[in-house]
Amino acid sequence: MNLSGWSRKPIAELCDFSGGYGFRPPDWSENGLPIIRIQNLNGSSNFNHFAGTPEADWLVQPGELLFAWAGTRGVSFGPTIWRGPLGVLNQHIYRVHPKPGVDKEWLYLALRVVTRRIEEKAHGFKSTLVHVRKSDIDNQVVSVPDERGQKRIADVVRCWEKSEIRLKRRIDLALERKRGLMQQLLAGKKRFKEFRGERWRTFKLGDLFSERVEIGRPDLPLVSITGQNGVVPRDSLAKRDTSSEDKSKYLRIAPGDIGYNTMRMWQGVSGLSKLEGIVSPAYTICTPSERINAHFAAHLFKHAPVVNLFRRYSQGLVDDTLALKFPNFAQIQVTIPRIHEQHRIARVLSTCDREIELLQRQSDALKEQKRGLMQKLLMGEMRVKNKNQR
Repeated sequence: MNLSGWSRKPIAELCDFSGGYGFRPPDWSENGLPIIRIQNLNGSSNFNHFAGTPEADWLVQPGELLFAWAGTRGVSFGPTIWRGPLGVLNQHIYRVHPKPGVDKEWLYLALRVVTRRIEEKAHGFKSTLVHVRKSDIDNQVVSVPDERGQKRIADVVRCWEKSEIRLKRRIDLALERKRGLMQQLLAGKKRFKEFRGERWRTFKLGDLFSERVEIGRPDLPLVSITGQNGVVPRDSLAKRDTSSEDKSKYLRIAPGDIGYNTMRMWQGVSGLSKLEGIVSPAYTICTPSERINAHFAAHLFKHAPVVNLFRRYSQGLVDDTLALKFPNFAQIQVTIPRIHEQHRIARVLSTCDREIELLQRQSDALKEQKRGLMQKLLMGEMRVKNKNQR
């Protein structure tokens, strides 16, 4: 590999770090300069404020490069270019000062590579919460092009990130469009003209669903019910499998059933199953009757007014103990259209879901491509030509 003009240097030769100040509750105020904490590096606009006179080295200007040296793996640990307002820097965050000849945007990318290295080595209690010393960052060695090469690499990655931002906006718009349609269609505020003369009827959920309590099928695959993706194979989830080794009392779920998390239905954690499998007894399995379309019901169970009913009928002293067992679920009343209108509503909302899923797949693919591109660019395996080069 030809790396002419490149060198291998530790991070300590590319930048200096300075720490933030340990602001305590007595320092907080309702006005003054925002205190930049780790949560604010993740986009939170919930600031504490400091109304005193700050030291000059506490101040952070928009556009400065920061590094959170204590945080959650894959979430809050690592570098950020600060896009927020002028503020004062809290502890557990370094301000990064690029040395002469080092481009800030390129250094940010190099520090992201360093972040992944550190996170990959984290284990035990550090696997989630990563906490490092300055030397752990300083001693990391990276491949370094000249300053013009650094700028060209940063420009290429910036173009890809603009594409990511545009795609995220399309996803946000699609989600907002679906929320608006749900509010209109599921409440009967917007009707298809062929159904406008038909009245909606009120039913108890116990008249629309029966509870499926089938156990003794450990031969079936294990599935999970997620709040966002519905019913999915358990082995498709990244999180650790905490299921019991003895699955003889696990519940069977069939295609067309709706399963929900008994302890989290008040948060809308439910999904329509396209699979046959078994789930933990912590879930409740509902089988739709001929009066309700399963796809319509799956959307209805995500509708905010209905989720509020789930919370009201859940039993428990605090949120963590709230449970909606089937007898209470069965008492909830909902007002719904006839089955043919349910089909039409479900088709519209499911089309929205397919659009969102397609856009999300495009976003995931773009992020994966960008990661591969960054790796090749930052290692010098792929070179960016000068504008005058052919």
